[in-house]
Amino acid sequence: SNKTHDKIMDMFAEGSIDPYTVSVLVNAIYFKGNWLEKFDSTLTSNKPFYVSPNKTVQVPTMFKDMEFASEYVEHLKCTICALPYQGERMTMYILLPKERFGLPDVEAKLSSDAFDPSILDKITRKDEKPLHLPKFKIESTHDIKAGLELQGVSDLFNWTCDLSGVAGAPGDIYVSKVIQKAMIEVNEEGSEAAAATAMQMVPFCLIIKEPVVVDHPFAFMIKDNSTGLILFSGRVVNPLC
Repeated sequence: SNKTHDKIMDMFAEGSIDPYTVSVLVNAIYFKGNWLEKFDSTLTSNKPFYVSPNKTVQVPTMFKDMEFASEYVEHLKCTICALPYQGERMTMYILLPKERFGLPDVEAKLSSDAFDPSILDKITRKDEKPLHLPKFKIESTHDIKAGLELQGVSDLFNWTCDLSGVAGAPGDIYVSKVIQKAMIEVNEEGSEAAAATAMQMVPFCLIIKEPVVVDHPFAFMIKDNSTGLILFSGRVVNPLC
């Protein structure tokens, strides 16, 4: 919890570690950024957010009339907004589907081999316009073992693996699960995010000049502009959950 500034307190749920657990390896990443242009909290008010065709919720929504880059990307069918942090090394990208409930289609395109992350670098043309962005906080827990296996990591999860550099002789232990917890909070000041991964071992576009109103499910990414790496990514379906 110290590494994530107490944002992630417990990596493992009660009962998830049994007497056969040999060791636990943990990797953590923490990020806190203040907006280059902060939102005025006195302008935050409840606005409708369309969660689904049958559900609308009132959520605290930030507002600012400011200069920022946003463009509609035709092949993704979404508007991408670039919101830089102080120092401009980090940027949050909001990907707002054109269709109110089109997030699944956008996510399918983002996860395909055809998606080129460098498209984010081309969201540079700025103009001044109003932005309505809901405050949100997301916490999630995932077992990413299956994802690693899809990437070709397989020996780690059976008795054939050699983890003698960690404990015991080859074949003494193997990895049974890989748990990742993540948290991100976005408010008027900026965003704060943390992620931790634990391994449990067991023996082009058009300039948008109209207001950008983020009032339906969207995706987001936080990118390190110096390395090009996507540090965090996620989806917001209901800012209140």
